[in-house]
Amino acid sequence: MNTYLYDIFQTSAKNSCSDLTVALAMFLSDAREGRQQYGPDGLDYAALHQDYPQLDREEAQIRRFIGRHYEALTKAYQTRDRALFDQTAAQCQADDLALAQAEETKA
Repeated sequence: MNTYLYDIFQTSAKNSCSDLTVALAMFLSDAREGRQQYGPDGLDYAALHQDYPQLDREEAQIRRFIGRHYEALTKAYQTRDRALFDQTAAQCQADDLALAQAEETKA
C-alpha cells in the first residue's frame, strides 16, 4: 500500500479529481489494465499491473488509511518531496500499529 500512496495523490492532482476516492478508482483501473492513462510519469506500470490483485483486496484499507491521515499526507504531498511523503506515510502506519497494539493490551 505505502508504495503507491504518493502515486494516488499524484493521480488526483493531475486529473483534478474531486476527491481521493475518485483518484484511487482511476489508479486501480490503470493497475488492473496495466496502462498509463491517468497516472504519474515514470511509474512502472508492468509492476503495478502485477500488484493489482493485492491493491484491489486492500482498496478499503487504503481508503480508511488515507481518511485517517488525510491532513498529514496532504501536507507532505504539497511539498512535492516523495521521500518526505514516504516518511510521513511510514510514520502514519507506525502510529496505527502502536494504536492497535495499545488497544490489544487493553483487551
